[in-house]
Amino acid sequence: IAVSAYCADAAYDLAETNGFEPKKETKLSKQDSSSLSTTSLLATARNLFARVPVLAALRNEVLISQCLSSLVSFLCVLKLKEAIPDDANRARRTGNSYAVISAVSGILQFLVLPFLANRLNPRIFWIIMPVCMLGLSLIATLSGEVSLDMVAIAFCSMKIMEYSFRGVANEMVYASLDFESRYVGKEIIGLGCRFGKSGMAITLFLLASWYEDASLLVHHSMIALTVVSIIWLRVSFQLNNLIKASEKEKKSE
Repeated sequence: IAVSAYCADAAYDLAETNGFEPKKETKLSKQDSSSLSTTSLLATARNLFARVPVLAALRNEVLISQCLSSLVSFLCVLKLKEAIPDDANRARRTGNSYAVISAVSGILQFLVLPFLANRLNPRIFWIIMPVCMLGLSLIATLSGEVSLDMVAIAFCSMKIMEYSFRGVANEMVYASLDFESRYVGKEIIGLGCRFGKSGMAITLFLLASWYEDASLLVHHSMIALTVVSIIWLRVSFQLNNLIKASEKEKKSE
């Protein structure tokens, strides 16, 4: 707790030294943003996304990536039930997978990403994530029979990217925005993300109850995973181009 408090004080001092702290105008804008409770949330979101195209692109990217994450998790559950009937062995396999995810994510977040952030443009992370998932989904789809190992690799890769690359990429977008857009945008995108996850979970549950053949469901789900990966890649390119254009505008100013 003492170390955390010291780091928090150091962060506030650093923000004050470099002029990152909210100014008087931004504090007023934060009070204005509290009008979300009295005005229509949809109208507020529509106006914000129209004013800040980068946020609109980030919203689309987050929603698509969360749908893909839910789909990968769904596929992993299906293959685990099919390949490992015993509950204890299945729980052991799941626990080992999350242990690997946590270990690799920690190494990436604390050792690899700080090294790469100083040498690569963080915008490349938006392209790396969908390209990785698209490659894995294409290999699994074209190989014919979808194996548990291939689905597990896709699941672990998605979770590792969510726990490591995702935070860096999102904060890079929010840091370039004004205080009000950053504050309200995070709230709206977070709320939309939760609704998207819930809607995807309901959709997958209905599909699972409708299909009688589990292997056919896995095959069609893998095709859907490939399609969603392509959409994610397209949306990521749009977000990447908007961020690049925004950076050029700021440099020209």
